[in-house]
Amino acid sequence: MKMPELFDPEKFKDNLFSATLFISYYESLKDLIIENIQTFFCNGFDGEKEIYSEEYQKVLELDKKPENACLKWHLNEKIIDDKDYENYHKFRKTRNDLVHELLKNLINGVPESITQDFVELMNLKIKIEKWWILEFEIPINPDFDNIKIDEDAIITPTQSINGMIFTLLSPNKEEANYFKNRFESDHSISNSKAELDREKEFFLRNEFKMLTLSASFARANIYNDFVKNIKETEAEKKKAELRKTIFEFIDNLIDSHYSKTKVDEDGHIRNILELRKKSKKHAEILNEGYLKFGICQKLLNLYLKYHWCSGLIDFEPPHFPLDRLIQEKKLKKVLDNWTDLDNPETYKDIINNPLFGDPDKLAEMELTTYNQINRNLG
Repeated sequence: MKMPELFDPEKFKDNLFSATLFISYYESLKDLIIENIQTFFCNGFDGEKEIYSEEYQKVLELDKKPENACLKWHLNEKIIDDKDYENYHKFRKTRNDLVHELLKNLINGVPESITQDFVELMNLKIKIEKWWILEFEIPINPDFDNIKIDEDAIITPTQSINGMIFTLLSPNKEEANYFKNRFESDHSISNSKAELDREKEFFLRNEFKMLTLSASFARANIYNDFVKNIKETEAEKKKAELRKTIFEFIDNLIDSHYSKTKVDEDGHIRNILELRKKSKKHAEILNEGYLKFGICQKLLNLYLKYHWCSGLIDFEPPHFPLDRLIQEKKLKKVLDNWTDLDNPETYKDIINNPLFGDPDKLAEMELTTYNQINRNLG
């Protein structure tokens, strides 16, 4: 008694693979035959369904089944021949048998003709694909104007997929793992680059923090006598806590807002006020018990400027670091000392001074002015 192929693991896998591969390729051939014609005769979309030309209705009149009608259209247009037409019906019969009698085919084995049928099915699909490429896609593509087309050099979608499948099924392990190894290699490179980019950003942000703190605190006399009278290690700890509060807040603002959109003036001023409010938790070490508005605007505006100039954010900051230098250069006088400034309305009036130019390009104006000053000094 012959052992059912269902009990032989290797034969069972072969039968299952052959059946599923044949079915999937048949379905893709069927879709190709129907959908290419629909695309060719489609005149648009009315919001609910496609609008087809009268020519498509003539195609459907060739047979009561759309699949057969489209197949006959290919035959009439001499895209396929009589042998191809007969083979397609043979493929459909094999497909139906595999689908409806799958268990029987797994137990007794798939038809011996399936390998030859599969080759013929693939060849028919490639033949139709190549016709549509040559007669439809290339003629409407201006990139191919005045270019001599080598028909043998055209690789259809099915040929590309076949190449990948046959590579995966290769008995040569190295060849079979080509796509897997290539993906892992590319993915590893991508991950390495992403990790490197994160390291670069971390480095830049730390540098920006030190530069921002130096420019914002150096002449502001923010620390009170309490800091001077405690141990140096304790004082540094409390200063570090202040820095942490400042940049945790600003970094979050950048990641959630300034890096994603152009923040308007009112929103920007609210952020400066919120930074001033958060500084109050460190009242123990600060003169006035908090950081004044002028110092907070310098912290946020300068830190944003560094991010914008380095490309870490794309959107131009709404304001610029308001200080003595920019006021003297553009306004010819200092309207208010930024280290003493604590009224947001006064700040707003200065920032919106017409002498600063276009209110939508304030950061650009300040950057250009600052660079001009440095060039003259150089």
